[in-house]
Amino acid sequence: MAAIKICVIGARLFAEALATGLAADGELEVVGVHSDPVTALDQLREARPDVVVLDDAIAELGVTQLIGLVRSAGSDIRSLVVCTLCDQTTLEGYVLAGAAGCITVDSALGEFVESVKQVHNGARLFGADQLLDLLTRPRNTSAAQPLAPREREVLQVLATGRSTEEAASQLGISVHTLRTHLKKAMTKLGAHSKVEVILQALRTGLIELPS
Repeated sequence: MAAIKICVIGARLFAEALATGLAADGELEVVGVHSDPVTALDQLREARPDVVVLDDAIAELGVTQLIGLVRSAGSDIRSLVVCTLCDQTTLEGYVLAGAAGCITVDSALGEFVESVKQVHNGARLFGADQLLDLLTRPRNTSAAQPLAPREREVLQVLATGRSTEEAASQLGISVHTLRTHLKKAMTKLGAHSKVEVILQALRTGLIELPS
């Protein structure tokens, strides 16, 4: 069985120490260790890692933006975020950006190794001490105005972390048309941003959390 290829992006000492620990497991192969996110993104397409471990403490670009850029380097690359601040709002942002999971910075090495393997195998993973209310809160569809099928479809695609342009291409419509559907959905759900309308649609059960 081929080794799982890992790239670690984080503060230098942390990234190097974590990479050394991960590489000690025979099923993992570290193909990149970076403290500069911009440099790392330039090399992802060449290295083709299976999983990128992102330390949110260094994300000058913003973690959600960085997750999106990792996805753009390869749709099959899975992102595991090392969380220093694991509040509900932060986690919801990571989910919507397309992260495969989060793990707290103080987790044991064995937890990091197991998390990487689970994420690689398709799991949506969050640390044992975290509670992602977005996944567990009761759904109440009666609280929201019905959305047109196309409006729901637009929100469902955007919830996977795709950009407006990528979503429009996937749906076979123009960016202008997609934005029109998005604005109508925002008005119906009383939202003021793309992230807010997606969260509202998830909370009310109008769309499903991406797998």
